[in-house]
Amino acid sequence: MIMKTLFNSRTQRRSLFIAFSLIVLLSLSFTAWAQKSRDLSEKNVEELNSGKIHAIFPGGEKALVKYVLNNIHYPKAAKDNQITGVVKVKFTIDENGKVQNAKVVKSLGSGCDEEALRIVESMPSWQAAKLNGKNVASKLVLPIKYELEYKYMETN
Repeated sequence: MIMKTLFNSRTQRRSLFIAFSLIVLLSLSFTAWAQKSRDLSEKNVEELNSGKIHAIFPGGEKALVKYVLNNIHYPKAAKDNQITGVVKVKFTIDENGKVQNAKVVKSLGSGCDEEALRIVESMPSWQAAKLNGKNVASKLVLPIKYELEYKYMETN
């Protein structure tokens, strides 16, 4: 139903679902880190998690989903070889809200990894995470699920 509201035509919905489906709203994992200390002890992680405001994509999570849906392409090699699965991209949002150090931490191959990296690296600036009122860098993992068919798609 949500996708029917977002995308008017059945063809648009089908092409977006055939291309991929995102697992974002429940799967973004946030891990704060201190700029001065790259190796955090358990005590430091607990300290960072208190009073922490996570990095925010412009417009929030729904806008992030829309951004990815509007910009990602299912790689031809992956389609031709019927490659499906999840690519996870880990990246840092620095103190200025810029995406840094994006890398694939769960690979799918056939061009899917490169496409997921391209999308993450081309994201607009985020609102940086804050700790005790100061901007701090934070690490995120964005999973992108590639599927050739979406079993819940409505047919008209």
